[in-house]
This record gives sequence, C-alpha cells and structure tokens, in this order.
Amino acid sequence: MYTVGLDVDTHSIMKIAGVIALKKYKNLPLSELLCGGEGTNYFSSHYISSPSPAPGWRGGPRAEIKDFSGLPTIHPGNSIEKISDHLKKHEKPSGEAEFGYYLAGLIEGNGYFGNKGLEILFFEKDITLAYYIKKRIGYGSVYRIKDKRTVKYVLIHPAGLKFVLDLVNGKFLTKYKIYQLLKHKYDKKFDTIILPPANFSLKTNHWLSGFTDSDGYFSISTPKDKFTKPYGDIRVRLRFVLGQKDPTILKKVKSEFGGYLYRFKSTDNYLLNLSSFSENLKVIEYFDKFNLNSIKYLAFFKWRKAYRIVQRKEHLTKKGLSKIKLLGKSISELIK
Repeated sequence: MYTVGLDVDTHSIMKIAGVIALKKYKNLPLSELLCGGEGTNYFSSHYISSPSPAPGWRGGPRAEIKDFSGLPTIHPGNSIEKISDHLKKHEKPSGEAEFGYYLAGLIEGNGYFGNKGLEILFFEKDITLAYYIKKRIGYGSVYRIKDKRTVKYVLIHPAGLKFVLDLVNGKFLTKYKIYQLLKHKYDKKFDTIILPPANFSLKTNHWLSGFTDSDGYFSISTPKDKFTKPYGDIRVRLRFVLGQKDPTILKKVKSEFGGYLYRFKSTDNYLLNLSSFSENLKVIEYFDKFNLNSIKYLAFFKWRKAYRIVQRKEHLTKKGLSKIKLLGKSISELIK
C-alpha cells in the first residue's frame, strides 16, 4: 500500500492517509468525512485530519497546487550541516506543563471533545501510547475499533476531564477544539474560563511532538532526474510532512521551520512538506530535544540515520545509497 519515495499528489496523499472514520460514522459519505462535520476529524495513520467547523468557517485562503517534483533535495555533491551520531536516551514529557503541551498537540491532531467526554484516536501500533495517555491522566479506557486498524482512548470521568482541561487550556493553536469545549459547556461544567488560541513558539515545548504523533510522517526517497546526471542520476530526499484540513497550524510550523505549503483542490486539504537540508536540520534539532512517543519515533530515528549517512557522504557509494533505500523501506513498513 505504501511506496517508498512516492512523489506526493492528491491520490497518493489520500492513499497514504487511508481514511478511517469512527465506528459510529462508518455510514457517512466520504465527502462528508473529508469536509469535516463535527466528530469526523479522524483520519487513519494520523496523517490528514479535518477540524470540526466553527460557525461561519469557510476554510483557509486559496492556494494553487504546485509540482512536488521541484522540491528541494540533497544532491550527492552537496554538503550539509553536521548532527551528532548519538541520540540521547528517549524521554517522555516531564511535568504537567510539558505533558499539557504534548497532549494539546495530540488532541488538536486527532482528538475530539464531545458532550460526554474526550476521544483520541491512535494507529493500532500505537496502543502503548494510548495506555500511556491513560496512565498520565489517571482515568479513561482504551478500546480497539472493530474492523479498523485503530484504537480509541475515551475519557468520561469528571475528575479526569477537569485534569485534562487544566492541562490543555490555553495551549490550543486553533479555534476548533475551543469551539467544541464551549459548545458542550465545559466552561460551565468545570467552572473555568476557556482561553482563546495561544501563540507560542513551537520550538520551546512538546506541542509539535504531540501533533506529529497524530498528524505527521517521515519519508525517504532517492529519485532520479536529468539534473543529477553527474552523480549517477540519483538524489536523496528526506521529507517531513504534516497534513490538515485547515492551514492555520501548518502556516505556523512553516513560519518556524520552513517548508512548502500546498492545497489540494479536489479534497481542500493542505499539506506542508519540509525537505531541504536546512529544514531537515531544524526538524532533527527539535525532535532530538522533544521526543516523539509513537512508532514515529522509530521512523524519525531511521530518517535521522539517513541524514547522517548523507553528512558523511556515504550516499556517494553504492553501499551507502543501498543503506538509505533500506531505511526508507523500513519506515514504510512501520505504517503498514
């Protein structure tokens, strides 16, 4: 189902995303799922999600889709900035403040506040992450969704909901989760003021780590083209990709990390692609500090290893290039 080095277009993005709705939405038409009716912001493999619409929302600004073949890549002759060969021991968010940022990013990517409580969807291979969230909150249940490669964390206990609200309030970047909280009167239920969208630097906390565990992915490809003939027609492309129905978060990521933002007209989805050396470096520096907690941590580790192969110029050899291709294949296998 997944192709290593696939150049992204509308069809391939939806193929990678593999839309899966919650069981109770299984009879909704695909068009309604993609357009984001309330509660339909659950997209499998956590790569593209659609926020629940606030009143009067008509989507983001229009942008023309561009050709992905022109994206920045690492040519064999290029030198890139060095990173350490050593990755520090994996660490989960420490303290309530950092866990709150991580949880806010996770919920903004694949969570939903309903009348009865909070639901967060996870890829089936991330069931340990779902149980970790349950343990940190102290309440809730984890369920496998029948006939879907998805698990769901459900929280309805009042004490747990109050704890979550205290953790994430003031840490959402868009209005959609805030709208859900207000619609279902969480402010009155828990006697608190629901704060407006925040504006903090993504590089200072775990928010983007949580969002990426919901809505991001890494890929490695070695495309051929006429411009790389002096190097045997091979380039190395390392991509970090985020997808959303609304471009607000993607624009913020772009402002701090760079990348190319695209809109797919047929689905009205947005995609942010980071693939230049400088962008790769920023992504690595961030996730080295604020670790991922899903299987994407393993994907990032392999992706980072490919960057190290290039920085040592080992990709100029047949053996080194073969290592990079195997790393790309193994990342693809993680999300099968």
